[in-house]
Amino acid sequence: MTRKMPEDMGMLKETAVLQNKIIAQEKKLKALEDRLRALKDVESNFSGLLETSSVGIIMVRPNKQIAYVNPHLAKILGRNPDQLIGKSFINFVQPEQAKEMVELIDMHLGGARNLGTFQGVVKHKSGRKLFLEFEGSIINMNDEVLDFILVRDVSERKRMETALRESEGRLKSIIEHSHDIIYSYNQEGIVTFINDGVRKYGYNPKKIVGRNFSMLIHDGDRERVNKTFQKALKTGQCNPIEYRIMKKDGGFAYVEEFCKFVMGDGGIIQINGVIRDITERVAAEHDRSRLEEQLRQAVKMEAIGRLAGGVAHDFNNILTGIIGYSEVALGNVEEETPIHECLKEILSAGERAAKLTGQLLAFSRKQIIDPKVMQINETLELQQKLLRRIIGEDIHIKMTFSGQLGCIKADATQIDQILINLATNARDAMPLGGELTITTQNITLKKRRIGALHKPISGRFILLTVSDTGQGMSREIQDKLFEPFFTTKSKGKGTGLGLSTVYGIVKQNNAFIDVVSRPQKGSTFKIYFPRVDDPILTEPPIRIAALPTGTETILLVEDEVIVRKLARKILENKGYKILEAQDVDDALKIGRTNAGSIHLLLTDVIMPVMNGRELFEKLKTIKPDLLALYMSGYDKDIIADHGVLEEDTYYIPKPFTVISLAKKVREVLDANIPAG
Repeated sequence: MTRKMPEDMGMLKETAVLQNKIIAQEKKLKALEDRLRALKDVESNFSGLLETSSVGIIMVRPNKQIAYVNPHLAKILGRNPDQLIGKSFINFVQPEQAKEMVELIDMHLGGARNLGTFQGVVKHKSGRKLFLEFEGSIINMNDEVLDFILVRDVSERKRMETALRESEGRLKSIIEHSHDIIYSYNQEGIVTFINDGVRKYGYNPKKIVGRNFSMLIHDGDRERVNKTFQKALKTGQCNPIEYRIMKKDGGFAYVEEFCKFVMGDGGIIQINGVIRDITERVAAEHDRSRLEEQLRQAVKMEAIGRLAGGVAHDFNNILTGIIGYSEVALGNVEEETPIHECLKEILSAGERAAKLTGQLLAFSRKQIIDPKVMQINETLELQQKLLRRIIGEDIHIKMTFSGQLGCIKADATQIDQILINLATNARDAMPLGGELTITTQNITLKKRRIGALHKPISGRFILLTVSDTGQGMSREIQDKLFEPFFTTKSKGKGTGLGLSTVYGIVKQNNAFIDVVSRPQKGSTFKIYFPRVDDPILTEPPIRIAALPTGTETILLVEDEVIVRKLARKILENKGYKILEAQDVDDALKIGRTNAGSIHLLLTDVIMPVMNGRELFEKLKTIKPDLLALYMSGYDKDIIADHGVLEEDTYYIPKPFTVISLAKKVREVLDANIPAG
């Protein structure tokens, strides 16, 4: 066996050590390779994470160049990543923010930490602005320090925030400038917010906050509103409610409140609402109700007026006979005989009945009147003695007349009726005595509302005012004041025709009446007569014996026997030849069969079958030279309004007298005598 030398042993030992080192190095190399593969995997995963991230990512070098940008951020900016890498980040920032962005990046790269998030405005490829939010951190990549920044597009959020601020600003402006009261208060009614809408009632909003809202509610409505509010709290249902709100100056306004409850864990925690002023609406509703009532009243009065007018018209025909025959008889009887006195009493009774009929016709505006230009002061002065007898000694009469008073065109008898009825009404309102004041004056109105007139009136008027210091009237009584047969007097003390007569006369003369009255404060009646500038005409008195006569032939057509016979007697006494017809058929027969001339047709206007005008037109074809004089118990203007008479037609009202009929017949015949 060969024995090894020590030198060989040493070499073997060194070789073993070297082998061990090689093995160890191989293990380290393998570990490094494994670690490198792992790092490559991490890098691959990290790169994949960056590339697929839904958050924008950008890496910026200290010189502000873009080292990396992921696809999501490139998409946000409207570009490809290649268009961004290597470019200066500042190029994409709005100029006004560039300096700020540079400072932030420098601070970050310089070691400043916890800069948090910050926002910047960056340009999209299209040029529009993008609001981006940045959150950065420092990384070391390939021995290079980079600012690793996460980027989020907050443009939509920013837009919504801006829209919200604008909306809040608009809402605040609307609330602050609203004419409505907008409020919030708690369950106890303590105001926590109220806008400037409360200023229109004289209150400072700051002084209302912290106080109970009920302080603003009118005393007469507070209990009702509180009950409604408490009920709403229990039911959770807040319905609109109307009430009066107090003004600081002591007045009030009508309002309507709309509210809504804000609910919390413990129930209702707040009440929000709007209070709207409805004063004008309430006033309009009151006006509408009043106008509706006036319309109903007008319809009722018109119906009663037609009835009263019809009855009075028929009665007037009878009175025409009574008064006319009395006059004829008195003209043929000696004054010393007993029968003369009886006839005078009959005539007086007929005239009194005619006045009563006149009251009914005055109300219905169908009274026969003889309007003339007059100075009302003279008529009122003539009534002083009569008034003193009517109202008694315990009432003082005070008359004040304007010295330069203008004229009116009216029937003096109707003025007497107005004065007597108003004086009688005043007397009954002053059972313990008082003062009756009567005044006249010129007055010019410019669009002034008189009484319940819907439209204002303008013009020149003569104002007759009759005031008393009596008991006055409530609003309810005033609403019915001019109704016929309405009276507050006890049974047998009044007919209810007095003031309705006044009303009818006023309307018949195109005048206006106004009443001002309060309980225990007296009453004032104001009547506005249209002023005229025509001269006052006077006529000398005439006696029956001196009346004009004639020999012409007159066709008399009247369906009322008493009126027809009276007219025949009056005209035959004055020399006329009378052809008498009781109806239209009779008149047409006479016209066709009479061979001689018929000079005048004296006919009633309203008759069965056809009216007087239609009869005249038919007779005119038979007798071309025929003239016409119409008679009626209605006023000529009323008949003309119905198309029966033309404006220039000859006309005599019923009841006529001997004098008026004889004069009118002669006037018509003489006016149509051919010249030469």
